[in-house]
Amino acid sequence: MRGYSLTSDDVVAATMGRWDDFAAENDGAGAMAHAVIGRPLFEMVAGPATVRFLEQTFYNSRRGQTVTGLLYRCDSPVQERLFVMQVVPLERGGLQVLHRQIRCRPLRPLPLCALGHLRYLRCSQCLSCNFGGPWVEGRRFQLPSGAMAEDAVCPACRAAAFVAEPEGQGLRPQHCG
Repeated sequence: MRGYSLTSDDVVAATMGRWDDFAAENDGAGAMAHAVIGRPLFEMVAGPATVRFLEQTFYNSRRGQTVTGLLYRCDSPVQERLFVMQVVPLERGGLQVLHRQIRCRPLRPLPLCALGHLRYLRCSQCLSCNFGGPWVEGRRFQLPSGAMAEDAVCPACRAAAFVAEPEGQGLRPQHCG
């Protein structure tokens, strides 16, 4: 498990667990502890839909003084990785945000060559895609190099944000990959 703590203004105050190991394993020199501590979290989050979604999750945790969380995908070029994020309220409006990997499997996408230069919605949480119809599992496709994703959070991920329950209850990753 790895994570970070935030001040009441959502500035990264500390990292914990194997934070630097995970960053190094994923060529994330800019995500090492020394590079993120002291910076506003939302300077490092890509996409306005993702920022709004996380801001709402953090607000719910602070307002209710309860643990909240969500499932999200963070794939590497060769692995599909599913994580759970838990947001724990701290004193004075701070938060502890914990990330735990719950599934990892090989990523084997199918090519989608016939679509050419494509614009589509991509959920920043589960990586599902919307090409103008229903949301579909994103790992099924290898998009052409000209494809441009627009940041979004799909309806399933919005509905899956949860209030934590005792271990083994409540959390079901059924809608993710």
